[in-house]
Amino acid sequence: MNTIKHHNTPEKASATGHLLLLEKKFDLHENPEFDAQYGDVWKKRLNLFTKAENLLQRNKRLRTISSTSIVVGSVVLLFSLFTMPVLSQASLMMCLALIALGIIAFTVCFLATLASRSHRDNLARFFYQAGMELETTHDRVNVVCRGTYNVLASEPLTS
Repeated sequence: MNTIKHHNTPEKASATGHLLLLEKKFDLHENPEFDAQYGDVWKKRLNLFTKAENLLQRNKRLRTISSTSIVVGSVVLLFSLFTMPVLSQASLMMCLALIALGIIAFTVCFLATLASRSHRDNLARFFYQAGMELETTHDRVNVVCRGTYNVLASEPLTS
């Protein structure tokens, strides 16, 4: 008698740290037991994804503000250097401090943006492996089933 060994057994899945849920593809509309059993898990993951997306957007805004401060400080400094010296010594030092703080803030925000993007992508991978896609608009995140293209869940993005 031939026996077929499945590599994705629940024992092996839990031993390797993967959830059995990620190895199966579910359609929330076809399986009413899914919502009772796994619905809270996906709602929590969707909530985590929206928090990660909000953090990523905030880091991008801070990076934009810091790069703007670098540009403004540089323009004022260059304008003062190429025209008649109209800036006092204190103003010159403030421009240099603004540029230095902008460079430091830009570096920190850039690294935070990379970490936030990586975290968000890891969370999105859970949905993709279960046969779902995350569709992000400017104000909502929708979970879409890849098989039927039905919107399974939706959550607003808050900034």
